[in-house]
Amino acid sequence: GRMVRRKIMHIIENKKKVLIAVPHQDWLHCSVVLSIIKILNDTRYDKFVLLPPPYGFMTVESKRQYIHNFFIKKEFDGKKFDYLLRMDDDNGPLKNPLDLIELDKDIIGCVTPTWAYAKKFAGQNPIKFNAYDKYFDKKRKKWGYREHKKMKGLQEVDAIGMGCYLVARRVIEGIKEPVQSIAYNDGSVFKGEDITFCERAKKQGFKIYAHYDYPCTHFKEIDLREMGEGYKEYYKLKHK
Repeated sequence: GRMVRRKIMHIIENKKKVLIAVPHQDWLHCSVVLSIIKILNDTRYDKFVLLPPPYGFMTVESKRQYIHNFFIKKEFDGKKFDYLLRMDDDNGPLKNPLDLIELDKDIIGCVTPTWAYAKKFAGQNPIKFNAYDKYFDKKRKKWGYREHKKMKGLQEVDAIGMGCYLVARRVIEGIKEPVQSIAYNDGSVFKGEDITFCERAKKQGFKIYAHYDYPCTHFKEIDLREMGEGYKEYYKLKHK
């Protein structure tokens, strides 16, 4: 009996600790709330939910700094956090992302469908998943990113979107500072936070994965005329 109690206490004391951070705009989609409730019922890990002040009170950059500092400096039951699980306020994971901790990877993205229609890309599938491979664009003579093609199970990729992802402490300590989007002089985004984060992580030798068996919902307001136009162009080119 004493041996069993010791084993139980060892398991309890050595549970990995996870910070669940949800940047928001004073609103969470019900799918995200339900996902958080399910995750909190997972007894394998100790969890702490962080809801930073909404964007009206903090800029996007200061919110990233807030989450970064909280993860690095704060302790939970006297111990540092082992993993950061971050999800957007409209990105509810359909499965429990904490399952992925057992894989012991540096960064794993739970793939999210995104609306990617633009007239200059008419004819392409207007919905893309946010897992990317780096490639050299011969026409533009520069490096870029495109959707990862093999959409099955765990895949190593060059970059992920940051709608919902799990990252180990070693990565955040290795990168040291929270990343920011890189903008042109006119303020338009040249390289988003997600790509910048992934590039810095890879430069430090960390590996990035996307798991297609752990997808997310994604709620977005779209003009139905734009959706119709996007799919019309897509099917027109596909059935030529």
